[in-house]
Amino acid sequence: MTRLSHTQHNRLSRYLLDLYTMRDHASLVTHILSSLHTLIDCELISYTEMDFRRTQLVYNWGPDHPSLREALRPALERTGHQHPTIPYILKTRGQQSVQISDFLTQKAYKRLDIYQDFFKQVDTNYQLAALIQVKPSFMIPVCFNRKHRDFATQDRTQLDLLRPHLVQSFQNARIISHLKTQLTETSYAIEANHQALISVTTNGQILFATPSAVQLLHRHGLSPRRSSNWLPTYLREWVTHLTAQFNSHARIAAPIQPLAIERNETCLNLQLLRHGEHYLLMLKETRTYSSSSLQGLAQLGLSARETEVLGWVTQGKTNPEIGMILNISHRTVQKHLKRIYTRLGVENRHAAMTVAMEATRRERNGDNYD
Repeated sequence: MTRLSHTQHNRLSRYLLDLYTMRDHASLVTHILSSLHTLIDCELISYTEMDFRRTQLVYNWGPDHPSLREALRPALERTGHQHPTIPYILKTRGQQSVQISDFLTQKAYKRLDIYQDFFKQVDTNYQLAALIQVKPSFMIPVCFNRKHRDFATQDRTQLDLLRPHLVQSFQNARIISHLKTQLTETSYAIEANHQALISVTTNGQILFATPSAVQLLHRHGLSPRRSSNWLPTYLREWVTHLTAQFNSHARIAAPIQPLAIERNETCLNLQLLRHGEHYLLMLKETRTYSSSSLQGLAQLGLSARETEVLGWVTQGKTNPEIGMILNISHRTVQKHLKRIYTRLGVENRHAAMTVAMEATRRERNGDNYD
């Protein structure tokens, strides 16, 4: 293998450091198409997923020419199997980079339909390719394309050194894409159940957050700074403290207590949960009542428990939710409601809410009860 110059070696090393940045599949394709020319000079870089069995392909260029690329798609799908490197690639499983000039002279190459119908239209007379994946009926080449001069031995050496890292980076990117899809689906499921969750690291970095969780943080003055993916300092310190408790080797660990933050007659409750190596913040907002509000409901002649139940009804809570808040069953909540309806002389939930809200208004305004 030809030795690289000091400059080429340093350039390749810097490129590899950036290549292993966490990216999903689409982002990685965009990155290589816009950056590989810094290693190997060319007019056009292409990334292609070729499915010979279905005669289908997905391909992108850098720099891109969308209208021309789509116009030439039928030609490439029709003639792609003629590419002169394919038999060698299938035989060697794409372990080494390949050039068209390894297999055909320029004269023979230009007689092929794939040249006349496709490569000629994109000014590709010389091509150097690395294979990311090779199967009998499927392959993914990354290709460097030139019009006026063939690729040198040092270009090929750089690409052979780079190829294993490209393969690994694409494997990493597929895993990241899969995880992002799972997180998105999980987020939708969480939202469907009206849950608010934030996935965090041990030092308070936000990995993902459901929209309802973001809204709750904002409502309680805890929004991360613009373009930041970190919890506010106060919450970061709390998370760091609790994760240390989770990981404590003490025989009897201290109980993990939720955090309650009160603001404007509402309370934001935060519970940190651990699942394997992952940490989730579960957020739940509850209503707190001023003494005057509770006193207003008490004037209706209800018991302390009935007052609590009616107070949560006015906040739009369902029977199961009230049961969870008060640590009683939803059937017990319903029994309390039946007694509340009787005492208030009403027949349903809506009517009880109307009476309760009027009582609260009277208490707030200092009106006398008849």
